[in-house]
This record gives sequence, C-alpha cells and structure tokens, in this order.
Amino acid sequence: MKYISCICILYWLNLSNALGQNISATGITWNASATTITEAGSNYASTATSAANQSTITITVGLALLTSWRVLVYKQDASWNSNLSLWIRKTGDGTGILTPVLGTISPNGTTSYVQLSGSNQEIFRGFSNRFDVPIQYEIRGISVLIPASNYSTSVVFTVMDI
Repeated sequence: MKYISCICILYWLNLSNALGQNISATGITWNASATTITEAGSNYASTATSAANQSTITITVGLALLTSWRVLVYKQDASWNSNLSLWIRKTGDGTGILTPVLGTISPNGTTSYVQLSGSNQEIFRGFSNRFDVPIQYEIRGISVLIPASNYSTSVVFTVMDI
C-alpha cells in the first residue's frame, strides 16, 4: 500500500500602506491524499483537487475606497517533490461594496488554473474592498513513481497597490 499526502499551508502576507490596505483569508490548510491502491492493476488519480472555495480572500482598503490593487501569489516549498506541481485558480468574484459601482474584480468569473512557482504571479486585481473571493487548488503529477511521504508547501498571497 502506497500513501502520498500533500499539505498546502497557506500564508497571507499583509502589506499595509498609509491607507490601511490588507488581505486576509479563511480555509488556510488543505490536506490532499493520493488514492490508496489496494488491488493490482489499479492506479492513482494523477491529480488531487480541493473544494472550489477551499480558501476565501478578502481585500480591504480602509478609508480609501477608490484604491486599485492586485493579488500576487507564489509557493514556498518546505518538503516538496519536484514531480508534483501546485495549481491555483479563482472560482468566483466574491462580493464588493455597492457592486457593480464599487468593488470590481478582474478577470470576472472563474479563471483557468495557474501553476505556482517560487516567483510572484498576479492571479487577479480589483478596485475598492472585495470580500470572500473563492480560491481552489490542484496538485498534479501524483504517481506511483513518487516515493511515499508527506509533502508540504506554503502558498503566499500579497496584495499591492496599482
């Protein structure tokens, strides 16, 4: 019996400017397990996918409601196999203040998965406060060729002014 477990620990980097802009989240740990093989001829599913709203992100800009921002993300490996890849996507828009007048988000709706690396990548941008933007994760590359172990990585989100 072979067992692979991947733990994604999600960190939220709060960058504040004089206007009090910050990012916060819920659902900050995801434990993904590979399928247990119990019979010859069976195989692993090569991916593990979280719930569509595994994490939710809230961006607040304090008193400066006319502030534009962008959300960047990267991963920081702790104990990770290089054959595994971690992907992320926004599965909805969350809510804004007086939407659609204030609190817009781009791109709108569900977006395609983006593969995470050690470098910052923009996953979405917006204007004014935005609440509960749902985030989904996917681990790809699960295989019987990867040694049985616990693997972990951290996902770091940053909000920046535009």
